[in-house]
Parts: sequence; C-alpha cells; structure tokens
Amino acid sequence: MIACAASWVQADIAPGVDSYVQNAELLLLVHAQSNQEREAFPPANGKKRLVVEKVLKGFTTHPYVDEAAPQLKDGQSALVLYQYAYPDHYRPALRTASPKASSVVIWPIGDKDHVMAGNIHLKSGSYKGMDFSPPSTLADVINYVAEQTPEEVGLCDQSTSLLLALPGGEAMKDPKRKSFVEYYTIVRDLGRDVHVLAGLLESTNPVTRAAAKQRLEAIASGAVPNPKDEDPLSLQLWSHHWMRWWNENEPHLFWNETLQRWVEGDKDAHKRRWPPIPAALKLPRDEFPPNMVKALEQKKSRDFAPAFRDWLDSGVMRDRQICMAASLDRKWVEQNNLDGAIGGSRYLPPAPRLSPEVIFSDKISATDRMKAFALVSHCWHYGRFTRERARAIVEIEKAPMDAECIKRAAFWEMTDDNFKTSGRVAGERFFQSKESEAGKLSLALFLIGPTSETISAARQRIESKDKEFIKGLLQHVRSDRDGAAEWAGRLLCQSKHPEIIPILLEWLGDSDPHSRQMAALNLCWFPSADAIPGLLHALKSEKIPAVEEQFIVALAQTGDRRALDPLLAAAREKQESYTAIEIARGLSRIKDAHALPALAEMATRFKGDDQASWEIVNAFGYISGEFKGYSPSDFCSGSAIEMDKLKDGQSAIKKWMKKKSDS
Repeated sequence: MIACAASWVQADIAPGVDSYVQNAELLLLVHAQSNQEREAFPPANGKKRLVVEKVLKGFTTHPYVDEAAPQLKDGQSALVLYQYAYPDHYRPALRTASPKASSVVIWPIGDKDHVMAGNIHLKSGSYKGMDFSPPSTLADVINYVAEQTPEEVGLCDQSTSLLLALPGGEAMKDPKRKSFVEYYTIVRDLGRDVHVLAGLLESTNPVTRAAAKQRLEAIASGAVPNPKDEDPLSLQLWSHHWMRWWNENEPHLFWNETLQRWVEGDKDAHKRRWPPIPAALKLPRDEFPPNMVKALEQKKSRDFAPAFRDWLDSGVMRDRQICMAASLDRKWVEQNNLDGAIGGSRYLPPAPRLSPEVIFSDKISATDRMKAFALVSHCWHYGRFTRERARAIVEIEKAPMDAECIKRAAFWEMTDDNFKTSGRVAGERFFQSKESEAGKLSLALFLIGPTSETISAARQRIESKDKEFIKGLLQHVRSDRDGAAEWAGRLLCQSKHPEIIPILLEWLGDSDPHSRQMAALNLCWFPSADAIPGLLHALKSEKIPAVEEQFIVALAQTGDRRALDPLLAAAREKQESYTAIEIARGLSRIKDAHALPALAEMATRFKGDDQASWEIVNAFGYISGEFKGYSPSDFCSGSAIEMDKLKDGQSAIKKWMKKKSDS
C-alpha cells in the first residue's frame, strides 16, 4: 500500500489529477476519525480509520477503510484512490496468481476544498513548457468523474438500493438509468456476493442492515448469529463473521438457480464444470450460450441475469469464451478500458468500465456486447477466477490417475508451456496414465494444440509404432495447414516416416507462404532424394525471400549433386549467418571442388562471426584437403569452434586464393 502523494521523475508526459481519477478503480471521499470516534471504534495498529462519506467512483459497501495516513489530522476530509493496474500482460485468462492489492493514493482536502495532491498538476501534459495549473479542488475531481465516466455518478448508491430493493432516488425513475443499473449489478454479480452484502451489515442505517441480513440469509446457509449490540465494533464483527464463513465454505458451494441460494455440491462436482468429451474428440467453436446472447439482443435483463450467472460459474467454458472475446473491435475495447483483460501493458491505465453505449447502442451486435461484458467481467472478477483455477490445479493433482476429471481437464483446459495451468497439469497426469496408451485421446489432444506434453507423448506413440496414431497424424497433415499439422509433419520427418514426403511436397505448392516454408523446414529433418525435384521446382517459382531461403536450407541437407547449382548461387549472395552455415554444410555433403571458390569468397564475409567463419572454413578444408576439415554437422546442431585451426584455415584459404589468381 502507498499512502502518499506520488512524486514524479522526468518523463515525456506528466500524469495529472485527471489521469489519476481515470485510473482509480475506487475513489472515495472520506474523513479521518475524530478523537471521539477513534476511542469508540479504534482502528488496526499503525493505521487510521477513514469513514467513507461518499463513493465517487467504483463500488464498495464498506463504510470504513483502514489505511496508513499519517498526513491526515483528526476529522480531516480526504480523497482515497485505489489504483487500477493490469493484472498480467501475458495470457491473463489462464493465470492462477491472485492479483496484487491495489496501490493507494491519499489526497488530504484542505481549506476551500483544495485537494492537496502534492506536485501533481490538475491536467496531464508535457513537462516541457508545462503551465502550472492552480490547485485542484474537490469540485474538479467530481467533474472529472462526470466527464470521464458519467455513468459512475451515484452508481454505487443506486446499485446498493437496487440490490436491497430499497428506494433508489430520482435518477432511478428514469427507465434507461434503471436498466443500466440492473445490468451493472448483474455483471458485478452483486446479488450473490456475500462480501458485498456483509459490508452492508456495518451500515449506520438500520433499514439497510435489515435488508442486507435478509438477503444474506436468503442466499446462504451460514449460521451467523445477530450481534447483541449495534455499536460499530459489534457490527464489524458480525460482518467479518459472515465473510469468514464464506471464505471457508465457498470452494464447496454451488449456486442453485431454482432455490436462488448457495448449496453444498456433491462429491463429483467441480467448480470448473468440465463438460463430457465430445464423441468426435474435437473442440467445438468457442461461442457464448445462445440464451444469453438472445436475452442481450432483446435487452431483457430479467432473462439475462440467470443466464449470465450460469456463464460466470461455467469455469473452463467461461475462460475459453473470455479468450475468444479478445477479438472485440478496438473501438469498444478502448471505450470501456478493457486492455487489461487481453494482456495490455501501460502505466496508470484507465480503470475498466461498462459504458451505457455498450448496453444500449444499436451499433454493436449482441455478440459483441457480450464480448464486452465478458472482458469487463474478467477485470472485475479477476481474483475470483484466479482462485478457481488455482484450486482446479490442486484438485487435478490429488485426483486418482484414472479420474474422469483429468481426461476432461486435459481436453478442455487451455494450456501454456511458459507457466503452470490446470490444462498443463492435467495433460502431464493424463500422459502418465495407462489411459493414454489407447492413443485416440492422445491424438485428439495433440491435434487440439501441440504443447510440450502432447509433443512428447506423440513422439512416444510414433516410436512405439502405433499405426492408428501415425495414420491420424498423416491424415491431419494431408488435410490441414494448422500448427498441429506443422508439428505432426516435423515429428514424422524426425522419425523418418517415408509416407510424409509426398504430403509435404504438396505443401511446397500451397498458396500460403508460411505452409511452404514449414514444409521445407520439416524436410530438413528427413533429407530425401525423392524431395529434390519438388524442392527445385518450388525454388524456381518462389518470390518470397524467407521461403526461398528455407528451400535452400532444405536442399543443403540432402548431399545430392542436383542441389549443387542452387547452393552455389545462394553462396554467392549475401546471407544471414544461419543460412550461410547450412549452405557451407550442404556443400560439404556434396563434396565437389566446384564449391571451393564460392566458399573462399564466403570466408571473407563473416568477420567477427566465429561460428559462421568456422563452418565455412571447415567446409573448405573438408572438400579441398588443403587442411583438415571435419564432416558436416547435422541440421539444427552446433559444432565446437577450434580457434587455432580457424585462423590456420583462414590463412590457408588466402594462400589458395592467391595461388589461383597467380595462375
């Protein structure tokens, strides 16, 4: 926690009060307890208890916050800004680590409502030639909220009133405003949030407390006794007892839509709700539930609410659809500040919002509207989702090796080789089980998307000569051009399966340059005389340099004399180090003296690149016999550099070139 006004280092743009307000996910107007209030209701050690007077932006039901705020005098008013930060810039919808606590900025309010924000100017701008603005006032901050996020004005109080079925004031008499608040409370999931309702038990308003108690007892079975007294400390303990009950029991509770309450799940219930594996062993397209999209299209919040609750609880399917929602048009991503849901990275990013336009505009389809809802939900419920994924990993690790949940999780969960996910853990456990020996699901998991686990398992199936598995790989390489097809072609080439050669030769004529390049790359692991005509034909018509280069590298692996002319032509051109090394090795394999002039000229080009120089010099010695050279290394492998022999070889090549020029 940071409880001070920030100081800034030199930068191109100086963030002003406007940027801080836009960045705040929660902005509170508070006052520090008076001496009398503190004696009656003392704060935690080392902190000050700040009494919430008004929520200017964001949502909370807690009437007090305890923060380190030594700069505040007893009874002094202040603004408290809880800063929003992107949770993770890489694949946030797979993450399991809980988000860090928000940084806190506290601005005391002085005479004439001046906001003491230190050296932070009223408006953001360039340091160069900056006009030093007058001191900010409370009215400035309130105006910024109204300008930047007009829907936030009065939203916390209105949402609370709607949640508890209490009168909501004049604004709620406007049907459009009431509809917006309904959608906001649904997406925030306030009606089922025990922490939100428990916070209201500390309210100084007995009507609010009674309504919150009634709602809590309706949705939860926690046997939390009523407090004997209604002093602030007793009410806080009552509130905390409810929160503690929820924290202890939430992992085992499931929402029953019929009963409209949280209930204990049976022993086979999983929070991730992994569906049965389809008979076809293929992942369906990620799409939102039709009933939810239809309710949005018809703008029926009453029908949307239960569908959205079910979606929020759908675990793995929800996460898959959040990833799909990243395709939302940039206009709506930027308008609602949703970059944090798709891996954004920025200092003081604007806090996520749900703009009324997303709900009511005819310019956005129901599907795109739901994408926006999904992304903002990912921001607002990020901690809840990460806890759910983390618990799923523990559940998978403890499950018996042959458990159905392991197979389902391995099939449905997304995975990443860079960090631990439930999909990765499930895949590891599945491939250690006897179930994987059947091959069918192993093949399906590989084709869904190659990972380190599925690639390793595929190698084992190929090495064990699993005919059905190999047949499935060949069929996929023949019919598809996706990442799984690329990897299948590579594994079959590395295992020297001759059936793959004619299929990859078809790839060489594909309209997609990436597919042509990948075919040539895979053929490097399986040099074959049968591939030479196809490579030479494809090389003649290739127009894209990177693909042409890969064709040359593939020809270099063959050691076939038919590859000599194109290799010599390539050797005379300027090449990157990697390509030059493979050309030199390729000429070594052919071992034809006609390559010596080209190699001698190449040897002069790579000063400072010892690896390329060594490979070229070694090839010259190996072919010419002028000095000792070694047979070429295999594709995609390194070779040790012998610096003394490199220098001697370079000298020998210079003498050879002089001798040739003299003759």
